[in-house]
Amino acid sequence: MRLGISSHAFKWNIGQPNAAPDVPLSPLTLLDRATALQVDVVQIADNLPIHTFSDEVVEVFGNIARDRGIAVELAMRGHDPEMFQQYLEIAKNVDANLVRTAFPRPNGEAGIDAVIKDVKTVISEFEDADVCIAFENYDHFPIAELAQIINGIDSSHAGSCIDPGNSLSCNEDTIRVVDVLGPMALNLHVKDMAIFREPYHMGFWIEGRACGQGQIDFPWLIDCVRTFNPHANAILENWIPWQGSLEASLNIEDQWIEESICFLRTLIPA
Repeated sequence: MRLGISSHAFKWNIGQPNAAPDVPLSPLTLLDRATALQVDVVQIADNLPIHTFSDEVVEVFGNIARDRGIAVELAMRGHDPEMFQQYLEIAKNVDANLVRTAFPRPNGEAGIDAVIKDVKTVISEFEDADVCIAFENYDHFPIAELAQIINGIDSSHAGSCIDPGNSLSCNEDTIRVVDVLGPMALNLHVKDMAIFREPYHMGFWIEGRACGQGQIDFPWLIDCVRTFNPHANAILENWIPWQGSLEASLNIEDQWIEESICFLRTLIPA
């Protein structure tokens, strides 16, 4: 298992609607940040969609990553076969061996079958190129249905990207996510969170935290995934609450990234 960082760790540095920094993070500056943090992997995700950049930027991105010894993973959204093929070509160009995807819950059995059909049209090309597709548990998407899709594709190059927090929105905790998706794990997202009562005790709030400062049991989580697949990389993401200003949000984002990497290095040595 290697430690890496996702562009989703830099949500404020990349920018949000009505909150964009003067110089947003780019694919090349993402590599600079990864180099400074001394991580082994970069996952360039759908908040910095690599397919929207020029061929020249993609080529330079791949060359810099190779020169610095940084492994690359890609991340897209959806299950459109043409998008998969586009990302497979980019993966070949930058020596990425994994494409993570996420999408909303399909509509019933017919929707699940449609996803399986879409992926099956391209999976042999991914197998031939030795590039894996990792499906992330996401939002109101029961993990049993996600596992059904992965099992239906029936390929050694299709598996799960485990996220410890995303399935809370459909009342499935981290233990259940790992129980179901762990045996098919290809990738792990690491981010911490705190769950606490709202002021009138009639509900809960969930907020991000720097890794090691929230409620995720990282020694257990990393050990479980490593047991299922020792080659699954752990990729840092972040849920940074708005801090009242863009400057303050950027500052806390940078601080949490450094604190998270420092903590995770105690569990995933370089």
